[in-house]
Amino acid sequence: MRNTLLAVFLCANCFISASFATNNDRKLSELSSTEIDALENRANIFRNQFFQKDYSSAIEGFDELISSTLTVSTPLYLLELSSTHLANGDTAQARSNLLEAESMLRSFYDEDSEASALSLWGGESEKVYKGDPYERSMLYIYLGLLLLENNDIDNALASFKSAQLADADANDAGYGSDFGLAQFLEAYCYKLLGELDSYEILLEKTGHSFKYSHPINRSVVNKATETDDNLEDVDLEYLSPLKKDFNTLLLIANGKAPIKKRFGEYGEIRAIIKDPIRGVSRFEVLVDDRKWVDGIRGLADINYQATTRDGRVMDNVLESQATFKKVGYSVGRVLIDSADDVMLNGGIYGPIVGLGMLAVGGIVHVVASAVNSAADIRAWRLLPRELIVAPLYLAPGVHNLKIDGFDGLIKKGSYLVKVNIPSDKKTNIILFTPNY
Repeated sequence: MRNTLLAVFLCANCFISASFATNNDRKLSELSSTEIDALENRANIFRNQFFQKDYSSAIEGFDELISSTLTVSTPLYLLELSSTHLANGDTAQARSNLLEAESMLRSFYDEDSEASALSLWGGESEKVYKGDPYERSMLYIYLGLLLLENNDIDNALASFKSAQLADADANDAGYGSDFGLAQFLEAYCYKLLGELDSYEILLEKTGHSFKYSHPINRSVVNKATETDDNLEDVDLEYLSPLKKDFNTLLLIANGKAPIKKRFGEYGEIRAIIKDPIRGVSRFEVLVDDRKWVDGIRGLADINYQATTRDGRVMDNVLESQATFKKVGYSVGRVLIDSADDVMLNGGIYGPIVGLGMLAVGGIVHVVASAVNSAADIRAWRLLPRELIVAPLYLAPGVHNLKIDGFDGLIKKGSYLVKVNIPSDKKTNIILFTPNY
């Protein structure tokens, strides 16, 4: 039985290290915050190509960013390359990118860049990108799905457990470990392995997270106390399709992920901002012109997962940097402004003292100017706003799926997708990306 979470998590780390050799032996290029921002500007070109569904150009661009030099942003661009391969239908290459990114995020640590980010003169973006909890959770969810499709159930199970551990790595304990999709996928792995007691436990956790993260309860939930006193009832029958037999998971990538922005006088405040475009509120799937299936929402609301995390340790460092910068500017300005008066009215020693004040004021001003308090706003921009889940049972062979998106009762788009279900897979994963 797989009842020890730590043991399975260690198993996840072991299988990834053993199964994929990364290029971490390359020397890390030392880049300034300005140079890292320049890389981000280049990456934005390839992100826009992704949103325009020009996947071949986006793949070429991200490949160039990754292969040209090893930087603190390489793990991020590997994740975005994996998203592009997924959208383009190349699951094998996406799995390879995810494995390499996971290995880097877990073990690739550069002390010089970390020390620079923690000093007064280094920007936070000079740290190796490791992502927020929601980004790390999505890495393990995507990786687990691709392992599951490859019939590697044990390692998929370990990956889904790692997704929940990453989700629990949050400042606010009230919002930890509530990623319903990761819990459901872990339950499904247990079902495939015949461990039905564990399956039922995780399925119950899935419903629990669905209830607590439901929009009608988000303003009152307090998971730290685990009380249901103030919560509205949620119809868990909505999740009943998850309990039925299926061999195919259709995942619809709906909308765009939130973005990160800098605020504050010196850009020291980082905010996560949801995509303002309302987009599609529900999807219906017609299978082979015979059966309609509703997509299930609320299991992987990435907007919600991203915006219920706040107060990182790094924020305190940035606050100190911003305070130092502000005080430095003030002190330097006072010394410089006072120097003229001292030189003119300070008696015989006035010129000497005044010049000294001018020199010190200049030094303090220069030092304050050199302080970089800007927050790190690098993000896995190619994630969707949410993943909508539609479990299907499809016999081996070719099937036609008609996917309709609605905003309320208004149809926002209709898509035809042809899928070929092989006979040698227990689970088929279909990731569909509508137009943006």
